[in-house]
Amino acid sequence: MIGLRAAQLGCPYCQGVFAERGIGFRCSGRAGSDGRHCDAEPDEVRVRWLNDHRPLPPVFTADGRQPGVVCPDCGQSTHEHVCPHCHQRLPAGFGRADYWPVAIVGSAQSGKTILMTVLIHELSHQLGAAAGVAVRGLDDETLRAFHADYDHPLFDQHTLPKPSDPLAGCPPRAPLLFELAQTSPGWPGRRWRRVIASFLDISGPDLASPAEQNQAARYLARARAVILVLDPLQLPGARGHGRPGVAGPERAGTADDRAVALLNQVTELLLAAPGTRGGIFRKPVAVVVTKLDMVEHTLPAGSPLTMRPALRARFDTRDGDAVHAQVQDLISTWDGPQLGLNLRAYFTRYRYFGVSSLGSPAADAATAPVVVPYRIHDLALWLLGESGVAGTAKKAPGRWRRPG
Repeated sequence: MIGLRAAQLGCPYCQGVFAERGIGFRCSGRAGSDGRHCDAEPDEVRVRWLNDHRPLPPVFTADGRQPGVVCPDCGQSTHEHVCPHCHQRLPAGFGRADYWPVAIVGSAQSGKTILMTVLIHELSHQLGAAAGVAVRGLDDETLRAFHADYDHPLFDQHTLPKPSDPLAGCPPRAPLLFELAQTSPGWPGRRWRRVIASFLDISGPDLASPAEQNQAARYLARARAVILVLDPLQLPGARGHGRPGVAGPERAGTADDRAVALLNQVTELLLAAPGTRGGIFRKPVAVVVTKLDMVEHTLPAGSPLTMRPALRARFDTRDGDAVHAQVQDLISTWDGPQLGLNLRAYFTRYRYFGVSSLGSPAADAATAPVVVPYRIHDLALWLLGESGVAGTAKKAPGRWRRPG
């Protein structure tokens, strides 16, 4: 993993770092034939990290590379692996697949939670089928939360998701955890590439707490990719030019919502992260202008952002370069050149995207239209290519350079 020695792993919940053999085990709590068992008590580590006061069997150390071990106190076998730092249960197969956390950063009302929901939904449905990528939730919290709080309300009930709870100063919010596996057609069950991907949406204020105390900062430091989400109607040059007859965001963009301000918050936390050297990051960054449906009428004739490409299995760099150049120019017009200059100064790999997560404007602050997204597949395919799960069209995987 980037930033970690090959023998080290990163917890997808607390972002703690440990060797595979350092993975802990939790006793099963079952009684053996001789009646011995370990009592369940509040786990002080989980109380401190996760504010979880439930009584649980104890955690003990053993060789974490083993699929199962025997509890030294009660003699019963257990197969429950846990993080040695936060004592959260680790998903099955953890340590045998590359861990690929994605940080989705944006201001309030920028559409980052909707973007995340639609992105995962599309990967789980027609886009995953086209790219040959199997997607599955890796823990009970992901399966419950994604269906109940994100996917079902938006796609079935046509209600917009509630704003995510803040991360700073709160018990850690679990990221959504999925396994992405590309399979080979004609060889049932044979996989080409498998990664554990996690997704966490982060607001600008979440990045303001001290890095060593802030879940957002820890997650960002470990992230393998960053998605910077921008609402065009919160940028000075586009404010007031939204789609006629459709309400814009409830509040005007502030200085902290400026594209370069959000990027600078990300950059500062990355520079402050332990082990950072040189101040130049290879972490890929996607700058995503959302809500294209609100500004599409202002785009020049022939703009690639007005096109609806056919469903593709790979990211098309030729089309992607045209979108990159158009969005880069729009942001420079709406908000000045500093975002592009800062990206070039601190990041070696970045790309601009323009998407409409919903496909048409929401009727009000609570009601979503029938979701027909456009251009969001570009972002999903780019992420798959960057993670190595799927390649790119027109260019070999792993050879991408920032355009322009």
